[in-house]
Amino acid sequence: MSNHQNIEDSPTKPPKSCEENLQDELTSEQSEVSAVEEQNVSSTANEILAQEITPQEDCKFTQSGTTLLQQPIDTELVEEKQVVLKESEKSLLEQQGCVEATKDFTTQETKLNAIERINKIFQEHEYLKKKVIELERECDELKTQKGELLVTISEFARNKSTTYVSGDRPQNHILVHEFIQLKDQNFQSVSTLIFHHNSEINHSFKANRRQEIAKIKSTLSEEILVKQMKTVLEDSTAVVSEIINSIYLALGINNYPHEQSPKNLHREIENLIHKGLNLIFRISSADPPGDLWMEQKGIQFDPQKHQPFLDCDGAGQISFTVYPGYRVNNRIFEKALVFTTNENI
Repeated sequence: MSNHQNIEDSPTKPPKSCEENLQDELTSEQSEVSAVEEQNVSSTANEILAQEITPQEDCKFTQSGTTLLQQPIDTELVEEKQVVLKESEKSLLEQQGCVEATKDFTTQETKLNAIERINKIFQEHEYLKKKVIELERECDELKTQKGELLVTISEFARNKSTTYVSGDRPQNHILVHEFIQLKDQNFQSVSTLIFHHNSEINHSFKANRRQEIAKIKSTLSEEILVKQMKTVLEDSTAVVSEIINSIYLALGINNYPHEQSPKNLHREIENLIHKGLNLIFRISSADPPGDLWMEQKGIQFDPQKHQPFLDCDGAGQISFTVYPGYRVNNRIFEKALVFTTNENI
């Protein structure tokens, strides 16, 4: 009863219109299409999951454990990439080797350049040393030529008849150069020659070579220059022979005949006498005339008038004059060369 009553009590639905019926049919068809699509997707997924995984496929698992399928790997491409990688590594190693080799080459080249510069500097130094020696030799030759030219000028200015007029007489400033040259070259060489001769006879001379040579030069200067200056003797054979005998006697070499004197000693002394007589004749004929002097023994050394001999004290007393001084009136052109001794010894 109750059920029947409920049915009767419920309102009856009005009949649907045509539009509503069409709408219902469209909705039903869409539902069927959706169901079919879901079924197709589900079956496709099941087929994919059911497929076997081959060794050529690479799987990668995420943190959630889901398996992700990837495409098959191209082995030829991988091998090609590996070959390119190896070639790149090889090229890199070769480049590094080239860099190291370049560094070594640069270092070696720097060393070679330094050695080459050192050798070049050494060669330049040797060249300059040789050049200095050559220049010194040329300087000595020029000095010798200068002295010879001064002698030539003096001889040219001298009147061969020994008669001078004003303005033709030799000049003292020219003669003094010849005077110094005679001391340094001719008197020195002949004195050394006589020393060697005497030392062969008396070996004690060798013990004091410097002083013995100085004494020989002093004797030659006095016999040839100073004594002859007082008389201005003519340069004749008789005068030269007399001077030679005096020298031989004073130096203790008169025991040897002149022609048997060793190393042409007689000829060297004779040439020295000729040069000395020629010089003092022109000095005495100069305008004004010059004078040569030798200091006496025991006089105190005077730096204004005296020049100390080699290694002698410049403040002691004069033992003897080695080579005379050259003066004109009160003017000293060349100091006297003296051998001194220290009075405190």
